[in-house]
Amino acid sequence: MRYRYTAIILCIVITLLELVYWFSLDFKFKVDLSWTDIISESFILLFNIVLIVVILRARLSDLVFWPLFLGFVLLFFSGVPDLIDEITQIDSLFLSAQENIGYILGMLMMTLGFYLWGEEYRLANHRLLQSEKKYKQLSITDSLTGLYNSGYFFNVLSSEIALARRYQLSLSLIVMDIDDFKSHNDRYGHIEGDKVIAAMGHEIKAVLREIDKPFRYGGEEFVILLPRTNLYTTYTIAERIRKAVLAIEFEPKPGEVVKKSVSIGVAELTEEDLPQLLVARADAAMYLAKRQGKNRVVSLTSEEHMQIA
Repeated sequence: MRYRYTAIILCIVITLLELVYWFSLDFKFKVDLSWTDIISESFILLFNIVLIVVILRARLSDLVFWPLFLGFVLLFFSGVPDLIDEITQIDSLFLSAQENIGYILGMLMMTLGFYLWGEEYRLANHRLLQSEKKYKQLSITDSLTGLYNSGYFFNVLSSEIALARRYQLSLSLIVMDIDDFKSHNDRYGHIEGDKVIAAMGHEIKAVLREIDKPFRYGGEEFVILLPRTNLYTTYTIAERIRKAVLAIEFEPKPGEVVKKSVSIGVAELTEEDLPQLLVARADAAMYLAKRQGKNRVVSLTSEEHMQIA
């Protein structure tokens, strides 16, 4: 990294200045050396050198590197007077100040460096979590409408059914399909068709509550899960969606205004329902709405579904 050479040169310069100063002093070697103390002080200095090398080789930002590097360097040079004191008889105010001030500054710089390192790690981890959340959201979202996609639907459906049964809550499903969408696509093209689908997604989100979960089921078909919602309330919400869609005006060609409608089927979860059966009943209600003239909401109970099946 770009700062390594600067840091190494700094270490060399400080070491040379230290040696020049040391040899300029009038000192005598001790006769009785304490090898235990000498070895321990030398080991501490060697360990500091190893840590400095580790810091030099680590992939750190400038903001983290310099406080850590300077902190370990200051600690190293604060330990040099201890080793000198073990092998020589010398009285130097500078070496005493070097030991005390160097230790204090070194600890302060190290503390700052480790704090900044921790903050960088925390921010990096936060960005990673946000990125994972973003990509997970993209993987379950339909890009055209902003609704959940069909691949995510059955996962949510199974969990919502399990939750509803565990706490004995209502759960309802809406299935809706844009009327005569194929002819619209054939006449005006896929770009205009996409505009219709995108508008449907916007209107669905505008009508629904926070607890509701809308999905683009495929093509021009949408499904909506309504937790804690009975059939009557679901029918009311479906009617709001139908009216909101009918109020939209499209202009696929200059001067040509087109309105679209939707056929909607609604069904409520029963004790016997499997996920597929609930979907099938709401789907059957939607097709019944088509057969009855489109642009309407039809609800089916399990008994009514069995009669027309």
